[in-house]
Amino acid sequence: MSTPRPTSPPLGAGLKRPLGEAGDVVDEPRPARSRCTEEQRVVVVFAQAVRIVPALRAALGGAWRVEPLPLEAAKTSDSAKLLAEACALVVPPTPAARSLVARARTPQLCLLQSMSAGIEFLDLAAVPQEVTVCNTSSMDNAIAEYVFCAVLQHQLSFRDMERDFRQQRTLLHPFGRGKTLHGELGGKVMGLIGFGHIGAQVARRAKAFDMDVRAIARRRRDPPPEGVGWMGTPADLPALLRDSHFVVVCCPLEESTRGLVGAPELAQMRADAVLINVARGAIVDEDALFEALQRQRIRAAVLDVWWRNPSPEEPELTPYTRPFHELPNVTM
Repeated sequence: MSTPRPTSPPLGAGLKRPLGEAGDVVDEPRPARSRCTEEQRVVVVFAQAVRIVPALRAALGGAWRVEPLPLEAAKTSDSAKLLAEACALVVPPTPAARSLVARARTPQLCLLQSMSAGIEFLDLAAVPQEVTVCNTSSMDNAIAEYVFCAVLQHQLSFRDMERDFRQQRTLLHPFGRGKTLHGELGGKVMGLIGFGHIGAQVARRAKAFDMDVRAIARRRRDPPPEGVGWMGTPADLPALLRDSHFVVVCCPLEESTRGLVGAPELAQMRADAVLINVARGAIVDEDALFEALQRQRIRAAVLDVWWRNPSPEEPELTPYTRPFHELPNVTM
């Protein structure tokens, strides 16, 4: 049993656990170490670490010493001493975080803070049991607003209407030949794959537009959460896909969700459906999605996440292997 931590502003508020739906408590919290009694040092590893350190210092006050460590510098032997002195380590969502954690495994390390909601890039088995692992869940509103920006664009076709007006330069009959028409969101079905913090915020906004909100989560909730008309489990995914006008992927990437939406699932979607992925690229099969969009089996896709991510070694890596940029029905 660890002794109580010294009083100081909390840096993180998470658990070392596999994430189900974001915000679900799957495991019990592990006791944190209390070795940072004299100087509590936070090491922030990030490509532009110096830009976020001032705000972090202001938030934590004088009880913590915050040190920036650019990602490239973190790979050198000169960073070993700084990493070894870290009481808390803030890491970016990249594969490089694994080696950073391995180098920072010292008796005083008590907190590992991810900069993202997902923690699939971490090897939790290699993290000491006494170290608390936290994810970030402060971007829920921003991501939900991004989702609704995409939903409104595809429902109202603002870009097409503006393009038509620029070309015509005059007011024409609203139902004239060649006019871009649109429907309304009211009554449309919003399908959420995953119902954590992001899913809940999307549901709130969808309900405000009088949409029929449906969701699947790891476990069924009866009655469903406020604003959700129906909630099922992963076994109910076919029903969700069959009825939804908009399908939002907002679940964590785990072995059980990798490739969750493949060719069979895409074939079950409505022909006028829009797929919006704000979770992780690998949850949707890249080849299957490209084929479905190219052959217009579904109406469109909005991709905020991808299958490959640039790294310091490959800074210009194309995030996809299929030419999604050539498809007119993809918002990138």
